[in-house]
Amino acid sequence: MFSENWLSIQSHRSSDVQLRCARLSALILLLVIFRYLVRNTFLNTDDCICFDTHGRSYDFCYRPLGNSSVIGKKFSCDHLERLENLGLLDSTTPATLTQEMDPVFVTAFSQSHFLEGKRLIASIRAFYKTARIVVYDIGLSKKGAVRAKRWCHVEYRLFNFKDHPHYFRQLHTFRWKPIVIAEALRDFGVIWYMDTSVILQKGDLRHIYALIKCRQTPRIRYY
Repeated sequence: MFSENWLSIQSHRSSDVQLRCARLSALILLLVIFRYLVRNTFLNTDDCICFDTHGRSYDFCYRPLGNSSVIGKKFSCDHLERLENLGLLDSTTPATLTQEMDPVFVTAFSQSHFLEGKRLIASIRAFYKTARIVVYDIGLSKKGAVRAKRWCHVEYRLFNFKDHPHYFRQLHTFRWKPIVIAEALRDFGVIWYMDTSVILQKGDLRHIYALIKCRQTPRIRYY
């Protein structure tokens, strides 16, 4: 008798806990839906606008690709000047890469990857004798920087960490990489960005151009 009563109490407690969890889950779901409806109903699109020094306006709210009706959190307008300097606010069509072009080779490395960087540049030189190569210094020693500056047809650039938050110096997070690529695209238009792990084994890059052309071709959708 005691055992049956104990089992009954335990079963009742278990059902009560499950009911509370279900109610809590339903409440959380309702709050999420309510927040979404309020944000998308009452958020004025003007609240997303940032203006540059020339009076030009830019939408700084996040919008997921393929669903512009959903408006996310607005990014700070404090980033506008930096984005403008990097040329990331320009909506011009990207250059179409062709085999007749001579893209600039760009890489970046610290002293711990100096040998890998040297190996990459040597592999580029094996097939492109006079190609322009840009090396971003993201932590070379003084001796390493001097050596990089002496390489033929290599432009040495010191990445200015002072222009960015302190956590950019945590190289393993790779926050510096998009900035390096943006700067290079702004200055050269068309680039090959290569990590130091890359080794060119042939100079014929026609298959790469074919892949790029394929990606640039609009896809045909069937409904």
